[in-house]
Amino acid sequence: MKLPLAEKRPVLFRLLLLALAALGLSLAFSPFPLRFLSPLALIPLFWIVETEKPVKVFRYGLFFGSVFFLFHLWWLWTLVVPVAPITRVLLDIGCTVLFVYLGLWVALFALGAKYLGIYASPFIWAALEWLRSQTEAGFPWGLLGTSLTPVPHLIQAASITGVYGISALVVWLGLLCYKLISDKRRKLFAGLLIASVAIPLLYGAVRIKETFPWFKAGIVQPNVSPTEKGLVSEREANWRNMLRLAHGAVNQGARVLVFPETSTLVPLDQPTWYRDSLKHLADSSGVLIITGTPLYRSYGYYNAAAIIEPIKPITEYYYKIHLAPFSEHFPFVNKIPLLRKIMTQDMGDCLPGTEFKVFRVRGLNTRTQKWEENRFSVPICFEGIFPGLIREFANDSAGVIVVVTNDGWFGKTPGPYQHCELMIMRAVENGVPLVRCANNGISLVTDAYGRVQASTGLYVMTSLVSEVTRPLLNTFYRRFGDVFAYACLLLIALLIPIRLILALFRRSRPANS
Repeated sequence: MKLPLAEKRPVLFRLLLLALAALGLSLAFSPFPLRFLSPLALIPLFWIVETEKPVKVFRYGLFFGSVFFLFHLWWLWTLVVPVAPITRVLLDIGCTVLFVYLGLWVALFALGAKYLGIYASPFIWAALEWLRSQTEAGFPWGLLGTSLTPVPHLIQAASITGVYGISALVVWLGLLCYKLISDKRRKLFAGLLIASVAIPLLYGAVRIKETFPWFKAGIVQPNVSPTEKGLVSEREANWRNMLRLAHGAVNQGARVLVFPETSTLVPLDQPTWYRDSLKHLADSSGVLIITGTPLYRSYGYYNAAAIIEPIKPITEYYYKIHLAPFSEHFPFVNKIPLLRKIMTQDMGDCLPGTEFKVFRVRGLNTRTQKWEENRFSVPICFEGIFPGLIREFANDSAGVIVVVTNDGWFGKTPGPYQHCELMIMRAVENGVPLVRCANNGISLVTDAYGRVQASTGLYVMTSLVSEVTRPLLNTFYRRFGDVFAYACLLLIALLIPIRLILALFRRSRPANS
């Protein structure tokens, strides 16, 4: 039954308003400078939660979430490497399904806020973000807290709550903005809004201290196209460029060299010219080299990282644990063999590692000029966006997070910028500096407070030398993990029966009481 035009207009108005809000929320993330939009974009969603019935709240929430992720992740359609036609069709279908799937989480949030009360919304959002990050199909992209990454003083609470606490802060600020324009108690909500911004800023000002130099890192960003890496004719020229950049970094004082993901092109444990040239560089210059490398074993292929110490054999490797879905591993394919029937030749079938490897090496402290043990963890690419996974490395006394990655798959889109910014929060959470080496950019160095010390551009062949500062002794998040997320889940679990009991009580009361 068709609605009269007079009844259609409010629906169309709501959809248009939510679509504009979803666009605004997408502009609150990298590479755009409009970070203040992240709480403001939630105002229409809160209006829907308060004024619509539950079924419509769910539908509008699904629409808002799906449109937001469409605007935020549209670049997934721009895969630059050639793939089989069937893979391209599956990519198009998969992206559409992904946007709707991610939109479902926002729909659940809206429905939860409707039933449990709008003031529970920050905890509901944080709990759902944590749940979305779990399992091998976890996808913690577009976490609200990352929109505040460029403001280090605002995100220092992540050292206690993880990024989920910062997301809760964004939702709380959005709720206060909504109440400021919808509630008559404007002075109350204006005061709460000012305090809710001032307190995190004050905490950040108190927490952030002077940092001290530790060692100089040299990042090699070769800017090799993903379509060239497999061509034998291009390998040697590309490798010579990388060596040239590496020597330049050594001449600028770098004591640790970092090469990007799979940069050796061939397995580092095999006798090749690539391996010999790296070993000679380490031995002749006395530098420590960290590099990504493919590794083959009799039972399969690994995406790995290796450490090369001067005058020592190459024996230590890290095997990537959390593989990128579909490009490296089809989620749940080992549990549901039927999924293999829809895999194509373009979909990776890597094996996952099992050990949270921390490399322990002795190095020269550039400040004290004394030799000491340095501890590096080397998560690879997609792994860097998972808070719990990086915490496992840091909790094993890793003093620096070295991320090797390749962000050339989606061209000059927001994707590489978003991927880079997602990782910066890991430094704040764990109180350790971050060194990120990307094949096509963006490469950077941050301190333990998430402040960027130096960075490169996107799609630039270059090297970057920067002082890496010392880590902090510890953080609450590093010691205890996702306590905040668990507390949010517990709160929701307590609110559900309370709300049900209150609803039953109201129904059982006489109408004239």
